[in-house]
Amino acid sequence: MPTTRVRSVALPFACLACLLLATEAEGATYTITTLAEDAIANGNCTLREALLTASTDSTNDLCIGDVGPDTIVLEAVGTYELDDGSISSAARQLTVRGDADQPQSAYVVDLGGVQRFFGVHDAELTLENLTLANGFANPRGGALLVEDSDLTMRRVTISSSQSAEGGAVAFLAQGTQQLDLAEVTLSANRAVADQAFGAGIYVSLVNGGSVRIIQTRLLDNRIEAASGSFSRAGGGLYIQASGAASFELRHLELARNVIDAPSFSSGAGAWILVGSTAGFELEDAVFDANELAVAAGTNGAAALSLDLTAPSATVRRLRLLRNLGGPGKEQATIVARGSTQAVVSDLLAGNGNGTGVFLATTSGTACNLVAGNLTVAGHPDSGLRLGQSGCPLRIENSVLFGNATSSGADLDVFFGSPEISAETLDGVDPLFVDAASGDFRLASGSVAIDAGDSSFASVSPFDAAHGSRVVGSDVDLGALERPTIFAEGFERADLYAWAGFVSD
Repeated sequence: MPTTRVRSVALPFACLACLLLATEAEGATYTITTLAEDAIANGNCTLREALLTASTDSTNDLCIGDVGPDTIVLEAVGTYELDDGSISSAARQLTVRGDADQPQSAYVVDLGGVQRFFGVHDAELTLENLTLANGFANPRGGALLVEDSDLTMRRVTISSSQSAEGGAVAFLAQGTQQLDLAEVTLSANRAVADQAFGAGIYVSLVNGGSVRIIQTRLLDNRIEAASGSFSRAGGGLYIQASGAASFELRHLELARNVIDAPSFSSGAGAWILVGSTAGFELEDAVFDANELAVAAGTNGAAALSLDLTAPSATVRRLRLLRNLGGPGKEQATIVARGSTQAVVSDLLAGNGNGTGVFLATTSGTACNLVAGNLTVAGHPDSGLRLGQSGCPLRIENSVLFGNATSSGADLDVFFGSPEISAETLDGVDPLFVDAASGDFRLASGSVAIDAGDSSFASVSPFDAAHGSRVVGSDVDLGALERPTIFAEGFERADLYAWAGFVSD
């Protein structure tokens, strides 16, 4: 029901009118106590009626129209059917939320495989503590289409939704709009088309904007393309940006996302192209068992494709494990261009079925890429592949071992003359605890313990598992310090697992 308002009739007419206008501008709260799906005058306020009212400010049944920011509260626990037609809104502020004391699964909006939940333009949309399922729309935004608008999601799950771009969410902005996600799960969504992007989420920023995605899971999302010489990218996450766009991507899990296409596939976990004049930060991310289902020479990186032009770029504490791209294909590719000053640190890449990691700089002298405390191990092809074209590229305090069992080398200089610090172990056994099982910690007696140089620019406060750095007399080589101490309590001993979200 709408929020009750009490208006005094004793005031002069002019003042009463002022009060009416001021009150109306406050907006309304619609508390939904029924799971029914209807938009007829039958004495209730359904979710559909509340969405229609918030979109138009006009009354629908007992959902009373009111100008201003609106809030829809899902009070009835259960599944809300919403499949009688799509709803869109422009120039509105809307919050839809379930009770924070209940799990997200207590409030499920089932879109029936025939429509998206909402489409907004020039608006502000906030979703809190609910689940959206079975959305469908083309060409973008299977569950949500957000254009030139702000989108905030807290404790939201979106699953089993489909589009060509943005199986779950499509976010497109041409200005200062903000995308802000925390404790969000995007799972089992699909992008289906000969040219498809972002089965989990599709983000396109032109001339600015900001993206903050933290404590978020992208799981089991899938791009499917039967044929065509088109590109397919970002099985979990797709981002393309230009202008003064800024990025904060932290505490992410991208697991078991797949691109199933005959060719031109890249980034089954994430594909990110940042041609930006603002900063970029990616840290504390796990890429596990993402896959390019079809091996093809035209494919790119299996788990992560990251192309940076932002002036300041930091990539810290990434774990790339068991991502599958086929022979010669890297688990991750990171390229620095333009005037980018990029630092990559505490990156663990293990047990893929092709090459480990490709790091590269492009022509010119303005950019710079420094990568330190890398562990790259357990790949049948080359471990760390490097390409320097003009801009400096330097590797520090790293361990490269147990790769190239079929072809290549632990350290493969593909082109140019990158600088390799004397401390880096290339082909020297560091005594991993159990590399075959994915445990790349340093065993007692390892030559990598305290063998690094903590004065290097790439040395950060924590290792790849968020344990403290420089536990002994100096920093250890590689991505994991011995002994590994889980500083924030969000990891388990199993390096393939993610135990839960951390506090922001």
